[in-house]
Amino acid sequence: MTNAINLTNTINPEWREIPPYALWLFSLAAMGWIIGPVLGYYLGLRSQRIQREAAAKEAQRAIVGKEKAEFGVFIHQQRMALPERGVGEFYDRTKPEIRDAVQRVKQFLPSEQRTSLDDVWKEYDQIKAEQLATKNEGAMGESMRDLHKRATPANEFKTPYGIVRHYLDAFYKFSANHDD
Repeated sequence: MTNAINLTNTINPEWREIPPYALWLFSLAAMGWIIGPVLGYYLGLRSQRIQREAAAKEAQRAIVGKEKAEFGVFIHQQRMALPERGVGEFYDRTKPEIRDAVQRVKQFLPSEQRTSLDDVWKEYDQIKAEQLATKNEGAMGESMRDLHKRATPANEFKTPYGIVRHYLDAFYKFSANHDD
């Protein structure tokens, strides 16, 4: 038996001792076996969370786009239905519908646009009946506009059609169809 030990020692004399770097290699390998899967698991969860957030943002953009598009279509329909005469009746009839559409879409707008839309709505809501009177429509309205242009100081006169059309155009700027 001593011959077998002596034989082993004579073949490879370094096998009697553990090399000093062997413990470090074993420790690094063990840490790699532990840290690798944990790090991989963490990065996998992180990428799944990022994907879920991206999907949620995309879904939200789709909803916002849909609401803004519906608002734009509604306002465009009102613009096309605006008559040359009888604007006061049109205003009274469509005002509640426009108010509801503004309330629906404004929750999807950023705060600056929401404030601007509120300001436009408040101005539209406070149009006086005298401004939409039938006496200011058609040829009479055009002659009144000419007189106001010649007056000193010159001031702007708008026909009832021009007043309501101005606000409908302002509302349309908040839709998805508007390219500004």
